[in-house]
Amino acid sequence: IEWLRFHLQWKEYHDIIGRLMSLRQRYRFPPNITLILAISLIRTNDCSAAIKLLSDVIDDRDRLSPESVVEIHVAYWQRAQCYLQIGSMDLYRQDLQLSQKLLRLTHDRQQSETTMKSLEATTLHRMAMWFVDNLDDFGARTLLCTSRYVENWSRAPQMLLYTASCIERRLGNKEQWFNIIKSIRVKFAGLDNSNAERVISTPILVELACIPLWNQKELNEDRTQEIRCSISQTHISCLGSRYRSAEHCIF
Repeated sequence: IEWLRFHLQWKEYHDIIGRLMSLRQRYRFPPNITLILAISLIRTNDCSAAIKLLSDVIDDRDRLSPESVVEIHVAYWQRAQCYLQIGSMDLYRQDLQLSQKLLRLTHDRQQSETTMKSLEATTLHRMAMWFVDNLDDFGARTLLCTSRYVENWSRAPQMLLYTASCIERRLGNKEQWFNIIKSIRVKFAGLDNSNAERVISTPILVELACIPLWNQKELNEDRTQEIRCSISQTHISCLGSRYRSAEHCIF
């Protein structure tokens, strides 16, 4: 699996396909490996073969552990993107609806609308982390860019904000990272020091601590100053003695 993740990270999709398609004749792959093969096929524009593999993952209903549920959600989303790419809009919408149905089946059907939105956000975060864990930041970013939060990141839960910010920063997308940082500012505007320490999670504070660290080398001076001014210094001071360790978390 580490070999596959390495090649996925470096977008060496043909190497993955060549290795796994031959092995697939002799072995039954677990969902994780099947998904990596399907993703590689999608990115080499072989949607028909990818759809068959994704359907195999979705139909494997005897594996509904918490981990495999996330894999099935990823499979639904990837298959929906295939249908979108080939212009099958009805099947595209159907897969998005089936993913929603799966979410409701695996939780209490009496959940309120607010709770369901929270579950959707949690599932989206777990899906993004599936891509991150498999060294596929590009896939995680593509997923998040199709979410309803992309138009207004300030509505996103903290961990989703943190994940999106980290992905954009690692991919070197300065403008997108800056837009998410501005959304963090909007989300937590007006908090005094005590409330900020209580409300804002440590990962978000660590991400805000990147602002003075990721400056001259990555951003021009005007933009750096704009970012610094956009975040209340009290937010960063909430890290207290943890700030030193924050630097090591980032790099």
